[in-house]
Amino acid sequence: MSSFDLSIIVPVYRTPEVLLRRCIASILQQRGLSLELILVNDASPDNCPLILAEYAAQDSRIRVLHRSENGRAGKARNDGLELAAGEYIWFVDADDMILPGAAANLLQVARAQAADILMFSWSENDEQGRLLRQVKKKTAKVDFTRSEERAAYFRNLQYALWNKIFRRDNLGSLRFQSFPANIGEDTLYNVAALCRCQKLSCCSLIGYQYTVFSGSASHRSNKGMPYLQTLQSSQQAINEELIQAYGQEGQRYAACLASKRFVTGCEWIAENPEQQTRQELWAYWRQGHDSLFAPGAQGKHTSGRLFKSLCRYLTPGPAARIMRIMLAMQRRLFN
Repeated sequence: MSSFDLSIIVPVYRTPEVLLRRCIASILQQRGLSLELILVNDASPDNCPLILAEYAAQDSRIRVLHRSENGRAGKARNDGLELAAGEYIWFVDADDMILPGAAANLLQVARAQAADILMFSWSENDEQGRLLRQVKKKTAKVDFTRSEERAAYFRNLQYALWNKIFRRDNLGSLRFQSFPANIGEDTLYNVAALCRCQKLSCCSLIGYQYTVFSGSASHRSNKGMPYLQTLQSSQQAINEELIQAYGQEGQRYAACLASKRFVTGCEWIAENPEQQTRQELWAYWRQGHDSLFAPGAQGKHTSGRLFKSLCRYLTPGPAARIMRIMLAMQRRLFN
């Protein structure tokens, strides 16, 4: 029996004060359900711990954890999961916010559809809160016990965590893994949760405001060897999850994701400002192409073989552009 309707877990590290306060306030203002807010101070060296303590003293729904060393979002979320007692779990980023009334409305949909995972719509805003765009998901139900339905979802996998709520009992002991670079954790957790899922629902309700930073790490072009190595190691873990859950069918899903991640690596290399570094990374990435794919999985996805051939003759920028077109065509053909 769950003690709360919803557990919201928020890792906090060097978050600008105005955004952190906005995030916490947006959660505490939710009505129509019982919730707990688990704030995890990931050894933030600024005033964030004091801000968390301030809010915890004012609201009994808040629990604050303090990590002695920075472990990035994954380890902070793991600490939160150990305490979480809600029927559903929502992983929220400290610089984003939940829209008014969203928590109760999303919980109502998830319960009505007996969803293990509910994915919903969101808006993207800049640091000042100005709307950049809205991403509306079509209302749909996905039966993950049916091969054709889960195949369609995996072809269009959404990598974010914050646009979903997860039924805690279905997650069980699933925890985040750590990698050399600060990527890969969310995608792997999404895939692993889906491998444990029977019913997923998509909802058109906009429940979340995501903050897009002009100088965020995801937009910088200095991703080097640790990022490529992390793509490889996290993909290998994804391969294992998919094949363990779905066997040969999982090999096809794994190969599709491996192709997308190989293209991502090509794009990072092409954006690197140092020519010598680009050449070194490109040599490493071409040579390591096959390591992204599970044994036997490359043959399940034709693009893997074609990508490898393209890399023999093209630099990473043109190769990535052609590969993106190929993946888009494949998606249209099979959807």
